[in-house]
Amino acid sequence: MLSLKLITSIVYPYSIFFIITGIFLLFYYKFLILKYPFLGLKIISGTMDWKGSKGKITPGRAFLSGVIGSFFPGTFFGLLFTFYFSGSKILLLLMILHLLQTSIEFILSTVSFKFRIRNKNGNIETGLFLGIEKYSRIRWLGIIFALSYIISTILVGLWNISLLYTVNFSNIMNHYKTPFILEPPSLMIFFFVFLILILNGGIRRIGQFFKTISYILVFIFLFFNISIKENVMILIESFQQFSTLFDNHNIYNTLISVIVYATLAEIPSYRLHIFSGFVRTDHSAKQGISTIMFPIIQIFFIFLVSGIALQITKIESISFNQINQIQEIFYFIHTKFFLYLFNINDGFLSKFILYFLLLLFLFSSFLSNFFCGNMITRQFMTRFQLPNIYPVTVILLYFYLIFFEILHKHQFIYDFYKILIFSLGITNILILLLALIYHNLGKFELKKYISSYEGGVDFSRDIYLIIFTILPSNLISKLFGIFSKINFPQPIMSWIILGFSKFYNVNLNEIKNHINEFKNLNSFFIRELKEGVRKIDKRKKIVVSPVDGTLIRLGSVNKGFLLQAKGIYYSLKDLIIDNDFVKYYERGKFAVFYLSPKDYHRIHAPFDCYVEGYIYVPGHLYPVNEPLVKGLYGLFSKNERISTFLNSKYGRIAMIKIGATNVGKIKVSYDSIETNQWIRRNKAVKYKHKIFYKKGMEIGRFEMGSTVILIFENDTIRFLDSCIEGQHYKFGTGFAEFI
Repeated sequence: MLSLKLITSIVYPYSIFFIITGIFLLFYYKFLILKYPFLGLKIISGTMDWKGSKGKITPGRAFLSGVIGSFFPGTFFGLLFTFYFSGSKILLLLMILHLLQTSIEFILSTVSFKFRIRNKNGNIETGLFLGIEKYSRIRWLGIIFALSYIISTILVGLWNISLLYTVNFSNIMNHYKTPFILEPPSLMIFFFVFLILILNGGIRRIGQFFKTISYILVFIFLFFNISIKENVMILIESFQQFSTLFDNHNIYNTLISVIVYATLAEIPSYRLHIFSGFVRTDHSAKQGISTIMFPIIQIFFIFLVSGIALQITKIESISFNQINQIQEIFYFIHTKFFLYLFNINDGFLSKFILYFLLLLFLFSSFLSNFFCGNMITRQFMTRFQLPNIYPVTVILLYFYLIFFEILHKHQFIYDFYKILIFSLGITNILILLLALIYHNLGKFELKKYISSYEGGVDFSRDIYLIIFTILPSNLISKLFGIFSKINFPQPIMSWIILGFSKFYNVNLNEIKNHINEFKNLNSFFIRELKEGVRKIDKRKKIVVSPVDGTLIRLGSVNKGFLLQAKGIYYSLKDLIIDNDFVKYYERGKFAVFYLSPKDYHRIHAPFDCYVEGYIYVPGHLYPVNEPLVKGLYGLFSKNERISTFLNSKYGRIAMIKIGATNVGKIKVSYDSIETNQWIRRNKAVKYKHKIFYKKGMEIGRFEMGSTVILIFENDTIRFLDSCIEGQHYKFGTGFAEFI
């Protein structure tokens, strides 16, 4: 009966404590969920932060790393259990639980980020345990929390493995003739091989992995052809029968369902806050705000899969006296799920894909859980000089349970789920307690962030930013590039060029060729000018504009950062990448020229110089227009670009050519490199024999407009008095001079 008491003893403490904490924080933070969901989405989309750097990731990748692993098996099997135990009428109550979760998630991630540190090896350490050590006066609470957390992660990992044993795969394989199903020990060998490969790449590889998994999750929802109408009907029914959940004969079943669901679906999340601590951002509350999207996405997820869950669990609700059969309930829903999975399609390929996706999501949960468990264990065991005890011990434990077939023993499975629910319940209670302890700190950080420039919300601009950060800009540009190279019949092409020129006010009198000579739109974009229409400033120390374009920004590099717009900066190191060149420009000056569609698209040398080398960095192809320049953090360092390093008699110049939406190609005259290819990779070249360019000589070209940034070596130039932001320059016009 001990295993039964493990479940029944946790029901009331967890339920009461969660309701009190959730409601208190919901009002204390003045309904955070209603005030900042859009801002949270904006942060996740990456518009308000720089790209990842060594040991750090973007807000979106941190969010996905902490969230994706919780969907399967946690949230999904938690939903199956509640539907089987209390019926689909509980759906609305589960959604309400997630709403109460939002402020809790904000506090946990804010604290985790605020108290992160770099260890002696230079790696980031983060998590609630560090917050307890630094902020709380009750140090022993940290020890209890760490031990409870570590045990919970071990059990969750074991649960992920046990899913491969609770179903007789051999029977499924024989019945459905699917020879691709592997035995669980073989699968676990693959699991640990992939685990090591991904962990070896650090947090950035983990972030990239979960970003890829998120795309697959979207594909799955499309593949299953989810019936929104059926899901809406389930939600309406749960609303109509909501009061029956609290009848005398249903209340205990409801509480059991809530506890099991909450522990499996991570209410609150025990891993999201750890990944939040790895974000590259400048406000601790910023990532905290992004995490309020986790409960919202959980609500959306259980709504979408509610119809599937109901199909899998079409059975009468279980009466109270069957609570002691919890392991049979789990075994039953696992079996029904796998049978449902292999029944939905008869094709071999479809079965193989579904089986592969099942393993992929199991591995995702296993990976994030293992990473978080190792993080807290390392922090806790460092004082005992045993920082790597978690991976060694846990891997040996799992292999013992797998290969000696302990997981096949009935008594082990019988007690396991009750121990799992109890352990996660205790850990969640401790996390709720920490959320209450840190509630003032979270409020202070929130006020500080919201009062800052970037904490405000401009809906029209922000919707525009989010749309462009979500859209596949590289693919769109590639398709537009294909269209721009279509050779239309000459009369049609001339009509297109005349219409384009009139719309953008292009000066056709300056063009070398007649419009009838352009066979496609791309050839018009890269048009040449008549000789002599641009005069090059020949003065000895004068630096000229390399393009026809508007000078949208000029200034000094300040502590390694360049001003993009009011309150928005981007890193010199992110932009140039190579530290060998970065050091020359850390106290230099910069000028940013924007080329609009009407401008001449070729790029010229701003001074007599040698090309020392270049760096090509693949990236996004966001538009480089006013809304994105003023709203998308690190726009220039996120976009695809070629950085050309020039060396003149008076100082070095870094010329960074930024790609943008529509075609997005950049070509240079000193090399065969070409951007926005189907297969792209970083490339860095340093020339032994430097290539000379005279002032005004063509050095490259854009296929469609974009931006050129010139960065000058430390203490080498001054801008001319006539040089002001917003002025449109013709190439060859002087705007600065060497000192």
